Amino acid sequence: MDTSTQIKKMQAARALRLGDKSPRQVGAEKANLVLLWIYRWGWASPTTVGLVGSDNQNGLAARLVRRGFLNKIRTESGGGQRDVPAYILTLTELGRHEVERLITDPDDLLPYDVDPYRINQTLLRHDHMAQTATAKALASGTISGYQTERELRQKSQKSMKQPDVVWQQGSDHLTAVEIELSAKWERDLDQFVRSCIYAMTEGRNGEPPRFQHIAVVSDAPAIVTRYKRAFSPGASYGIWKRDEKSRHWKQERTAEVPDWVEERMLWKLVEHR
Repeated sequence: MDTSTQIKKMQAARALRLGDKSPRQVGAEKANLVLLWIYRWGWASPTTVGLVGSDNQNGLAARLVRRGFLNKIRTESGGGQRDVPAYILTLTELGRHEVERLITDPDDLLPYDVDPYRINQTLLRHDHMAQTATAKALASGTISGYQTERELRQKSQKSMKQPDVVWQQGSDHLTAVEIELSAKWERDLDQFVRSCIYAMTEGRNGEPPRFQHIAVVSDAPAIVTRYKRAFSPGASYGIWKRDEKSRHWKQERTAEVPDWVEERMLWKLVEHR
């Protein structure tokens, strides 16, 4: 293909992407998407920003930093740990104001701490995996929307355990996503199994379940296999109760995983390249 033909094809593809919008309008929309993403999650890596803003060169993140909307700080590991970003991006005061100006529903407002050093860096790998999986699912059209743990925590009962993220497929199909980077044992595993079953069970008066599916995401094959066994039909799990006097947990009885649970559990093994 000669150069002139290649240029024409590239121009046609670009025009198709833009539609009736100017490059400036498209750029502003991408910037808003990124700012809203960081507002909802708390932070993002340059890689995730590239996925969200369809920007492979990370130029968008750099522009938002230069304009004073984002902070870019080096993480404690500095990229020395697998799947932990070398840098993270957070909103500045100006960035937070810009997002709050864009939000129309007061219920969508969230408390946002603009101090980047308040980010819990022990959870960076865990949260980065949740963000990356969500961004890829959105880009592929697998999901139509999502709710972060921050959003769920703000709108739900304080005692209710929240998944790491909820994926939306249509208006009434919700999948709770659990990022599992280490194996659970004994009471922790039993309570995880029980809470997942409960979250997918209809209410006593026929109320719809909280979630239609639960997806377990991990980068460790053995962990995925272990959870699959724990959720297999007929698998036994303990029912635990805390003693009011001693405050110690005791197993009261056991229960079995119902057959219907198997088809409602989803498993995703993240492969490293």
